[in-house]
Amino acid sequence: MNESNSYAEDNARPAAPQLRETIGEVLPNGDILDLINPPSGLTLIRYRPGEGVEIAPKIECNGLRYCPPKIAPGILDRMPLPQGIREYGTDERLFNNIRDVFCELGGMAKDCAAALTCCSRATFIAEYLPYFPTICLVAMTISQAFVSFQLLWVLCRRGLLVAQLKPALPFFLRPTAIVTNPMLSIKDRNFWHASSYPGVGVCGPRGTLSELACPKIVMLRPGDPPDVWGENSLLVPLPAKAPLPLSSNELAYLAAEYQPQLELYRLRRLAGEIAECTPKQLPDCDLASVLAPCIPADNSEILDTFLPLLESCREEARERRSRDDRVVAVEVLWIPGHQEGNLRSGKIAEKVNALLGQRGEFRKYNAYNIGWLLKGLGLRTKRGVLTFSAETRQRLHELADEHGLELPPVEGCPLCAKQLKIK
Repeated sequence: MNESNSYAEDNARPAAPQLRETIGEVLPNGDILDLINPPSGLTLIRYRPGEGVEIAPKIECNGLRYCPPKIAPGILDRMPLPQGIREYGTDERLFNNIRDVFCELGGMAKDCAAALTCCSRATFIAEYLPYFPTICLVAMTISQAFVSFQLLWVLCRRGLLVAQLKPALPFFLRPTAIVTNPMLSIKDRNFWHASSYPGVGVCGPRGTLSELACPKIVMLRPGDPPDVWGENSLLVPLPAKAPLPLSSNELAYLAAEYQPQLELYRLRRLAGEIAECTPKQLPDCDLASVLAPCIPADNSEILDTFLPLLESCREEARERRSRDDRVVAVEVLWIPGHQEGNLRSGKIAEKVNALLGQRGEFRKYNAYNIGWLLKGLGLRTKRGVLTFSAETRQRLHELADEHGLELPPVEGCPLCAKQLKIK
């Protein structure tokens, strides 16, 4: 009888909460968890919108007990984490204070300082952006860029200052990878650019699959191709005369001062407590759309400072796109494609070569390889001839839309009329 009662009592006890390691997340009830590193050691902060803040080594919610993961001390020593949170006043004030740091300690012009301030803030909400553009510091030498690397290290979320990009880095912590080596090969750059998008897996040891997507800040030399890190990378030119490197005490002070403020910015931003910049105030480009949430709303002074750099990046991207052989092929075929008839591959190659030459590109296509180019665009030739049909026109319109081309509408074409009506 006693054994039976004991068994019933054991079954009546509530199950112990399941332990779950977290590096920071938004809980189903809207609470926000994150890692902080006060003097007492790695712990969790819980932000409850409208209710307050809880700081504890373990936090319980909905039958789960959340705790920090085990992180090697060497990583924590090289990755600044906020010691807590600290009030910063208005969103504009926080932006301007960080911009002043880049101007005064980094010797930067206001537009470049505003760009890096925007990027610094973006790293604190990177996982909630559609993707994070690679930030390219344009400089002749590492010495010229090093102070900027130092400042970004202590003003970005989980900054990791490294000489090389390797899959073995602690990407599970979603760091901001700040890479000082400007000599990465084209193959390496292509790999890291391709793996920068959320959800893209990379094979690891023993059949594991890892995700390497995280903010990346790299160095680009003036002579390097500007789109080597992707057409939406942000290029920030640095001053020719760089200040001396900052001391460890100066860096520690900056981290202690701004990491807690930026952490509070992150929590408020994820909780929806900060208004966003209105997209219509920004240039119509992917880069501006991605960075828009990190610009203080309705601040004309900040926008006036930052817009020229975004406009410059958009114009550079447009210029690069105008020399893309696929874009040139669509432009060449646009008017003929709206007429009955056909074009031989050799004639198309001549037209493509001529337009590329006008734009400063001297790649030469012949009838054979123009056929492969057209095939890649979904336009198939038969015996070296491209026949213009309703299907060809449909595909040309699709290609124009895919590449963001604004080509002249052709009278009598229902597809052109439909696009004009949509606009």
